[in-house]
This record gives sequence, C-alpha cells and structure tokens, in this order.
Amino acid sequence: MAKQNGFIGPTYTNSGSGYLKFSRQMIYSNYAATTVSNTITETGILSGSSAIGVRKIPANTAYPGKQWRIQIRGFLQDTGTPTLRARLYLGISSSVLLWDSGTTTLPAITGTAEFEADFLITCYSKGSSGIVVAQGAFRINNGSTPYVLGGFGNSTALDTTVDNIPELTLTWGTASSSNFATRTTCLIESLN
Repeated sequence: MAKQNGFIGPTYTNSGSGYLKFSRQMIYSNYAATTVSNTITETGILSGSSAIGVRKIPANTAYPGKQWRIQIRGFLQDTGTPTLRARLYLGISSSVLLWDSGTTTLPAITGTAEFEADFLITCYSKGSSGIVVAQGAFRINNGSTPYVLGGFGNSTALDTTVDNIPELTLTWGTASSSNFATRTTCLIESLN
C-alpha cells in the first residue's frame, strides 16, 4: 500500500467525468493491548507501541463533508455496579472534547464482557477555526443484556491545519483491581 499525505492505502482520484472516486484509507491500526484499571483518574486507552501508521488525523486533510471513523474493541470487568465515563478527544495534545458519555452506572458484570466503541467524525468547515462533529457510542456486550453508554457530540471548534491526535479516555468511579477495561484493537480510517 502506498503512503500519501499520512494515509496508508489508495487516495481519491478524478475519474475524468467530474466525479471523484473515494475509497476508505487506514490511518492507524493498533494491535497491542492497553488497560485502565484500579484508578479513578481519567486515563487514555488508545496509545500503544505496536501499530501500523501514526495515530493522528493529518494536518490539512480536512474539508467540508470529510469523515473519519474510529473503531475500538476490547473487554472489561467490574465489581458491584461502579460508574464509568468515556470521552473522545481530538487535538494537538488530544485536548478538544468531541464526545462524552456522561457518568453512567454499569450493571454487575459476571466474568468479562466485550466492549466496542465506534465514532464517526465529520468536518463541517476547515481551517484554524474549523468545525467538526462526532457521533458515536460505547457498547458493552454483557451476555444477553447489551449495555450502551450513550453520549453527545456537539459542533466543536478544531484547528484542521495541524495534526490532530485522537484519544478515548475512561474514568472509573471506584478504584478497584476488579474494575478494568482493556483495549485490544483500534482502527482509525478516513472514509472519503
């Protein structure tokens, strides 16, 4: 795969008919686990050393209608019914809040449960005062009872002329070694 403008994969081309052909492009794929446990401190879960690509949305690649998808998978466990809060950030130092689940009381989980977080980020305007919107959900597959940490995504000012680093943080309400979440995979891709 060719690497162009920070992306791995094919880029869009002009078909000659005035239409552009788009294809999805992987920006980043992480395949080493990161765990957040036994803490009530907001902690990032996307970093890791075993990856393909660079965990960033490259500078000057945004335009109105441009979209990126972030898919995260892993597993978690809790004791009792603790609270959990998930937040998606983007920015030079992952500093701009795009999505927030709010603090949610989890159900008691027997053993471990899978989780998946999916986010779609859309550019409304580009530049040093660009606007993006993130929509998404953090789902816990707890046997026959799936559980969703809803969330909100608002129009957010974001400088698209610089590299922007995404980060998903988790905050447990109770510190316990039995309260943990382990991210096993992360995929960031450009959709158009």
